[in-house]
Amino acid sequence: MDQIMTICCKCKEHGWRCEESRKIVYEDTRGNKYCLFHAPPDEKKDNQGRPLNRDNFNTAFFDLVKKKSEENRDALCHLTGIVFHGDIDFGKHYSKEIVPKMNLDHSFFTGKVSFCGLGIKEASFNNARFEETANFSHVLFNSQASFHSAVFHKRVDFSNSEFCEGGMFIAAEYDDVAWFEKCTFSGDMLLHSARAHSNAFRMHNLDESSLSYLRLKRLDVEHFSFSECVRWPKHFGFENEKHTSIRTLEELYRALKQKAIEQHDHLQASHWHFCEKLMQLKQLFDNERSNNLLEEVEDRDAKWLDRAKAWFKLLWHRPHWQKLTLTGLYWATSGFGERAVRAGVWLLALIVLSFVLNATPQPMDWNSMWGATAANATLATIPFAKDIPGDGWVKAGRGLWQFLIAIQFTLFALAVRNRFRR
Repeated sequence: MDQIMTICCKCKEHGWRCEESRKIVYEDTRGNKYCLFHAPPDEKKDNQGRPLNRDNFNTAFFDLVKKKSEENRDALCHLTGIVFHGDIDFGKHYSKEIVPKMNLDHSFFTGKVSFCGLGIKEASFNNARFEETANFSHVLFNSQASFHSAVFHKRVDFSNSEFCEGGMFIAAEYDDVAWFEKCTFSGDMLLHSARAHSNAFRMHNLDESSLSYLRLKRLDVEHFSFSECVRWPKHFGFENEKHTSIRTLEELYRALKQKAIEQHDHLQASHWHFCEKLMQLKQLFDNERSNNLLEEVEDRDAKWLDRAKAWFKLLWHRPHWQKLTLTGLYWATSGFGERAVRAGVWLLALIVLSFVLNATPQPMDWNSMWGATAANATLATIPFAKDIPGDGWVKAGRGLWQFLIAIQFTLFALAVRNRFRR
């Protein structure tokens, strides 16, 4: 077939400028014409019509990138829809230098691709397809890494990479695993709505700051695996977004807790249990001032004095009924079974208060009040209560105090158990 200068169907589809159109090297049975960069891998030919091997194609590709970047160094090289001819290693060509700005949306990488160790000014891989493994480890993404709706058929590795402005991975598809071990995130990592199998996202060895930038929803939890993430941020998921409802966050934390339980990860299960219950309490308070004070009380990096002040401000702030609910009392007396010190302080306070009341002369005879005989008779019908010393209301008061101490001791034991299970 004679090669003629005409417009490649894919150049037209992807908006390549007319002057960028290349010689046609392939025409399919429907009459669609393709240039070197958009032709199928087995149909790529040189100017003499001879089959082009992988190395020659890669050389032609890098020459095209160089030409486009020299025309306008600040512009994004428009390279959409390219069909690559087998393996390509950007690291070998650029020798650790900064890769030019490239738009590789809708491109098809038929072989292994590697950007390992490079610095990328700006790159877009939206709707790109990776047929073999993709290596983006030790990469510095200077701008947002964009992989919206990209498809990875084999393993993709982002380990030890730095995302200076976060990443866009919404609706991406993963047939294998995606490694994000020891990555650094400095911007929002939008990872929700992905199509992947269980534990496809390996978020291992991430620090507190990086974890705070992860954006995922309840239905995405199944895809994530967190390991060796020692310290978690105060706010996670979409909690920093004002439009996110507290109910949505509660569902996210409940899903994370359930996943941690299934994996027998007691440390994470305790963390997500506390977060889930805290969201329930915030829904009960349903006002910004109370919820802000609640955050101050639970800020474990703050000074004890500041946290104590926030506690008393919350105590006196209206409305009060939410604090007397089971959820409110569960938080106040034991931090939902996760704060052993708090539970121990309340237990000690109950014991000390009991001692003070028994050591102080009473201002009146409590058993002279109405109902003392009935109270005594009622306690006689309750197992273990008939042996409580005293009569009438004194016996009832001591029985109530025994009950409160028993409940608080149980909460303290639960909190200590949870602490040691971590």
